[in-house]
Amino acid sequence: MKRLSGLLVESVLRRATVLLIGDPDVLAHLELPGEAGIRSTPTGNALVVDNPGASAFVWVAGSPDGPVRELTAALRLDALEEEPALVGFIDCPSGRVVVGTPDAVAAWGDDIEPEHGLIAQARAYSPGRHHRGLIVVAHIEPGPHRVLAVAGAEAIEALVVDCSSPPPSAEFVTEPAGVSELLVAS
Repeated sequence: MKRLSGLLVESVLRRATVLLIGDPDVLAHLELPGEAGIRSTPTGNALVVDNPGASAFVWVAGSPDGPVRELTAALRLDALEEEPALVGFIDCPSGRVVVGTPDAVAAWGDDIEPEHGLIAQARAYSPGRHHRGLIVVAHIEPGPHRVLAVAGAEAIEALVVDCSSPPPSAEFVTEPAGVSELLVAS
């Protein structure tokens, strides 16, 4: 995996034993608890990741005036040196993608936006300084986006949402052997 250029947001999510990655409108329809992996809802696909290490390093890369190229969540920092493999896609009909714990995603709701015209932002407090939990939100092109993963021996070690090139059709997305099993913690 190449080093990120054009860094817009850098954050660390702690006590994140489960991560949700997807469009906030899609995540609002996700039923939890449930299996980890790419999950289907009535409004599209989202990603649920079991994170036994409980910390995730999150980066959003792109141009300050758009577009966002990728969102990366690393559960192990040295995994960034490895090449990810395609595991599927998530749907982003609203043109936004978030990453956060289930509690933070629920507290922020489906209307979360970056503040002050930003393309991407890590947010913990709503106006009035009400703590809602740390979440990363970014504006991206609406539509489906590829999800790539670096798989370790026992768990997923890094995930990348490729915001620069939506797949032409969900039919062409294939999953390498063994990756879906690693999305679910042993």
